[in-house]
Amino acid sequence: AQVISIQSTFNSIFDLDPNSAAPVIVIMSLILSFEWMGGLRSVALTDTIQALVMIACFLMIPSIIKRHYGGWSGLDVETYPRPDFYQSFSKQQQWTFWQNSFINFSFFTLPHLLQRNYAARDLGSLKGAYIALAVGPWFTSFVGIFMGTMGVQILGAGASPANPFSAILEEIMNKGGFAYVVGVICLTASMAAIMSTADSLIIAISQLITMEFLKPCMPDVTPGQLTKYAKVTSLVAVVISVCIGLFWNEGILDLGKIQFPLSAQAVPAFVFGLFLTAKHDVHPWSIASGAIVSTVYVLVFYFSYLRIGEKNPKPVNAGISGLLINLFVIIVSEAIRRFLYGSDYNDEDKIVMIDHNSFRSNITLANEKTTTRKKGVYLLFPKRPLWDVPDLTRFCPDCRNNTNSASITISALSPKRVWFMMEGVEELLTNPYWVCFFVLAVTYATPLMPAEQPPLVVQEPDDNNVFSTTSTAAQTFVYPPVV
Repeated sequence: AQVISIQSTFNSIFDLDPNSAAPVIVIMSLILSFEWMGGLRSVALTDTIQALVMIACFLMIPSIIKRHYGGWSGLDVETYPRPDFYQSFSKQQQWTFWQNSFINFSFFTLPHLLQRNYAARDLGSLKGAYIALAVGPWFTSFVGIFMGTMGVQILGAGASPANPFSAILEEIMNKGGFAYVVGVICLTASMAAIMSTADSLIIAISQLITMEFLKPCMPDVTPGQLTKYAKVTSLVAVVISVCIGLFWNEGILDLGKIQFPLSAQAVPAFVFGLFLTAKHDVHPWSIASGAIVSTVYVLVFYFSYLRIGEKNPKPVNAGISGLLINLFVIIVSEAIRRFLYGSDYNDEDKIVMIDHNSFRSNITLANEKTTTRKKGVYLLFPKRPLWDVPDLTRFCPDCRNNTNSASITISALSPKRVWFMMEGVEELLTNPYWVCFFVLAVTYATPLMPAEQPPLVVQEPDDNNVFSTTSTAAQTFVYPPVV
């Protein structure tokens, strides 16, 4: 998605061929070099500065549009290029809107957002960032809607730019003066924001692969070797993303339709891991089975059905339906596992011994039971192969500095431990009243009303076979819309 954004924005700014690949390849190469030399802290800092600049510009743009183009009050219903914007949502749009409101709940599972949570300096910084995330949309959403609806009038009938945002800003810049200054700053900041977001995504991908896959498989790897593997991973990620971006012909919005449905499949892992009790906790393999099956379903269902307009697909969100399949597979897999093998949930009495010189090199079979807690690792589900035993030293601050100690016990980040850490904090997702309120709020925000009102009808031509309107759609309302 970032590759497509960079290509469309940069090419639009400099009046290049929208399909020109050279600029985006050069820019992605620069981003890769920045990622190799810098780190997440620099990305987060530049993102903060760019966000402040973008918010300031966004607050100025409505007044500029109002001054030069008259705002909403200056639009003429009869000549507006998209008269359907004056209509209420169709039934399909209403259903899609409701589903999308729920699927956006998975925003917190995006890799670069999670990574920044871990990189936060302290809890106060994390809270401040989430307050900004909660307040920001109230400012930017209005400006986005205002720019979009006015942009239809500004660009004129039949306009279909590769990047509407850049095209609208270019028209504003043509007014000169203050409008030109704001437009240049906004375009530059948006371009920089896209690049830094791409950088943080590359960092997130390389960290996930190196720390969660390569390091557990190669416990004796040195930090220097791990850094080299991370750089190779980043290079592969950039090459793949550039190839997808260059050959993806449907634009950024089409990629957005698949992003959140895919990220939603990680929600059960978070919810089960955080909120289930010991009695009802689910084996990681059951959760993984559900995630794998639902991810495959989302990709197949979207590309073979929803994306093919000729099939006139029903308004079914791939993420919502995939999430239901995800939960079904988890429940069935866990039921089969318990029926065949019983419950092997560890109630803090089974310890996996580890060598005191390397917390990963000599882990013994995970179903071994001991009566001592010396140099042990507490696992929730101990009956698993060695390659599936996670590195739990991250939850043991004293482990790295006390490798010779004979009394270190490393505990998993279990639901019980999470609840202990959250003692005194009200977790809204565990409050059934709040959950019901959330569902009702999303439903209430959906414009549930008679569809496509007021109706649009095709006009009849006069005796000279000429329509009496300048609207390219040659349509008129049965009765005037109420604005």
